[in-house]
Amino acid sequence: MERSVFHFENAYKIPNVKCLARCCKTNLPSNTAFRGFGGPQGMVFAESMISDISAYLNIDAVKISELNLYKEGDKTHYKQELEYCTLARCWNECLQKSVYYKQREDINSFN
Repeated sequence: MERSVFHFENAYKIPNVKCLARCCKTNLPSNTAFRGFGGPQGMVFAESMISDISAYLNIDAVKISELNLYKEGDKTHYKQELEYCTLARCWNECLQKSVYYKQREDINSFN
């Protein structure tokens, strides 16, 4: 659980946060191939927040993500200052290589 809380913000600057987490044991298997001892599960939480905000505001989730990505010099919620922060460059490269905006336009036209 500690690892999930440590990574819950993923790549997003969230300046005001309070986390409450509970570990629960069930009689069901996790049925996942997740590794990372809770880190990936915490990151999925961040993407769920972006998705919820996007739906509520009726704005593309990509825009919400871009507005909230960590930037050079930002501090994480555990007080680490980011140096050589390449998130924006990586983000833009992924959008370009995936042809995201063209695909989004095609989807909107189809729908």
